[in-house]
Amino acid sequence: MPVWPLSFMCPKLEWIIEKKGEDTYFIAHTHYVFGKIFLTLKKKSVYEILFLTQKHMDEEGENLKRILERNK
Repeated sequence: MPVWPLSFMCPKLEWIIEKKGEDTYFIAHTHYVFGKIFLTLKKKSVYEILFLTQKHMDEEGENLKRILERNK
């Protein structure tokens, strides 16, 4: 679980590693909770948070993939 204050908007992170045959899948889920007032007043901020999170996860996913493939 993320620490305060991030835990207020992001109460849960899940990292799942699944083996399917010869392949291994890494799945990252980030759960966000935005209140109605925040969504109304800070809609642009919400889109920016989601965009930056997706960008970060894509970059870290590629880094993890390189590390794991290098160790084969």
